[in-house]
Order: sequence, then C-alpha cells, then structure tokens
Amino acid sequence: MADAGRSPRPNWPTGRGSSSAMSASGWTGRSPAPTCCTPPETNTCIFPDEHTAVLADCSLPPYVGGGFTVLKALYGSEEAPANAHRNGGGVSWRDYGPELAEGVAAFFKPGYDAVLVQTWLPALEGVEPKLQRGASVADVGCGFGHSTVLMAKAFPQARFHGFDFYEPSIEAARKLAKECGVEDRVTFEVAAAHDFPGGDYDLVTFFDCLHDLGDPDAALRRAEETLADGGSCLVVEPNVSAEPGENINAIGRSFASTSPVLCLPVALAQNGPHALGNHPGQDALREIGIEVGLRNWRLAVETFTNRVYDVTR
Repeated sequence: MADAGRSPRPNWPTGRGSSSAMSASGWTGRSPAPTCCTPPETNTCIFPDEHTAVLADCSLPPYVGGGFTVLKALYGSEEAPANAHRNGGGVSWRDYGPELAEGVAAFFKPGYDAVLVQTWLPALEGVEPKLQRGASVADVGCGFGHSTVLMAKAFPQARFHGFDFYEPSIEAARKLAKECGVEDRVTFEVAAAHDFPGGDYDLVTFFDCLHDLGDPDAALRRAEETLADGGSCLVVEPNVSAEPGENINAIGRSFASTSPVLCLPVALAQNGPHALGNHPGQDALREIGIEVGLRNWRLAVETFTNRVYDVTR
C-alpha cells in the first residue's frame, strides 16, 4: 500500500481544478465494489501503488489527473467540434475555454519532469554540451512553460525563450518562471509558431504541438531560419502510428480518440495547408521538414507515449 494514496475523501489530493477531486471522490465513494476502501468509519481510501501512480500522485509520470481537466473542456464544448465535422471548418483553441490549456499543461508535466532533462536532451547529438556551456533555446508552443523552466533549472548557463500564441498560457509561464527563480534567464512572449522572434538559436523545441498547427510547414521553416549554424530542433510527438491498425492498444486508442475532437479541429480552424491529427507518422513530418530545409530526421528516443526526433539541416 502507498502512503501517497491514503487520504480522507474530503481532502482528496488534486491539482488546482476541482474536476479531478470530483472524479476521484465519485469513483471511490460510489463504485459498486470499492475494494480500495477501508472500513466506513475511517472515511479513507487506500490505493495500491499502481493506482496511486495514475490517480493520486502528480509527481509520478503515469499521473493522468490533468487529463480529467482536458476532458471537462472537451465535453463542455462538444457541440463545437460536432458542428465542425458536420459543416466543415474547425474549432479554435480559445473556443474550448481556459481549462483546456490548464489541463494540457498538467497532463504533460509529469512526463516532462521524468524524462526531458534526464533522457531526451542527452539523446540529441551535441546538444547537451552546448546547453552546459550556455546555449540559446527557443521553446515554441511552450504553453504554461513547464518544459522551458525545467530546462532552465537544469542548465543555468543557457538562455531560454518561450513562445505561445495563447496569452493566458504566457501569463502562467511568466508566473512559473518567477516562482522557480529563473526569470533572469527565461523570457516568455506571445508569438505564433510561424513568426516567433529572435535568431541564432542552438536549439528550437516543439513539445507535443507541431501536429496541432494548421501550417506546420511555416513553423518548421521559421525554426530553420532562426537556427544557428549547427543548431538542432527537438520535435516531440505522440507515439502512435499513421496506420490505424497499429494503434489497437491503450495508448493508440487514447491518442486516436482525442485527435478528432481536439487536434484536427484546432488545426482546421487555422485554415492552413494541413490538418495532421496527432498521428501523422514520421514520414509525413519528415517530408514537411525536407521541404523547408530540415532534411535530417533521427528518432532519438522512443517511450511508451512519445517519439522524440532530433532534426537538423
């Protein structure tokens, strides 16, 4: 039994939102067979370790609490993607409401905490030594800034610049940088992926966002334009296949079911040349990259949920 899973129901451990608390309380209190509950007079539930990791401990990579907040945003706006599929067009990120950005940030954070600095960055050829010496990094589609701040904390000699088109996310990212004491080497700015400012970046990163863009060509073209000589792009995408038959597993079903209600409508709303969904496959991404001058695509790391590409000229 895990101590982290022990909690009186009224004080269930959650993030900022209430949806996870309601979900956990409803599941433990109303399940037909709540085998994790102790005698009723204790008003306490005890999760085994594997349940704790998924539902109760946000410091562990499998934690999915942020996913409940994402679902709340999706269900709250379900008519919008339905209408888009019926009538054409898309649904903008803003139309899903502020809880979408909050939920996405909370959903990805545990995974980034566990592998970004420890595994992903060292897997890129020649990047980690540059960061240690003092590189310049652009984090495109940075959201709440978790990835940007993680890198800044690990590499104090480097300078990091986070960009996102969504103003509330940038406000949250600036607050996070200040709370973590890295505001002296991190900046956050409202900017789109196709025209973010700056140049001579040693590293340009796209964390779980390239497939959501209506014009990933323009985003990768801008990345190529702003890279320093010998610079690299880190592209993180879901570990799902472009072939539907290869996604008949838990991760594949999860991503594939999210794509038509979020990733595809968001891309379509941007009126660009592509609507990739979250499982376009490596070949489609490489083809776009080659067209804009990023010709070398190497699968650097593959995890249960992500494929991490080391991309260079």
